[in-house]
Amino acid sequence: MEGPFVPQSLVLLLALIFIGCSERPAEVPSSVPASARWIETAEEVYWLDCVSDSDAKEIKCRRWTKAGLLLYEAAYQPPEGFDWNHPKSLPLARMDSEESIDLTDGRELRFKRRLFPKD
Repeated sequence: MEGPFVPQSLVLLLALIFIGCSERPAEVPSSVPASARWIETAEEVYWLDCVSDSDAKEIKCRRWTKAGLLLYEAAYQPPEGFDWNHPKSLPLARMDSEESIDLTDGRELRFKRRLFPKD
C-alpha cells in the first residue's frame, strides 16, 4: 500500500514559502555594525542601528540596505525617560519614515536632523 499522494507543485510551493520567510542574511555585511537590527516589513527589508551620543544628548541612527549600502543617517531625540547614565541597546521595531523610529516598547525616537545624505 502506498502513502498519501503529495503533488510535486505543492511541495515546491511550500519550499519557496519557507525560503522566502528566511530572508535574513547569515552574516551581517562588513559595512554594518554587529549591533544593527534586521528589520522586515511587508514592503522592504533593511538593517537599522541606533547609538546614543550623551555629549550631544541625541541618538544617531543609520539605515542600510540588505547588502550593506548606507542609505540614511540622522539624529533623533531620545524617548522620554531615556537614561543617559545607563544607555543600553534600544528596542528598535521599525522606521516607517524619516520623522520617527518606533521602538518595541511603544515609545519612539523623533527626528532632529539629517546627517547623511546631505540635502
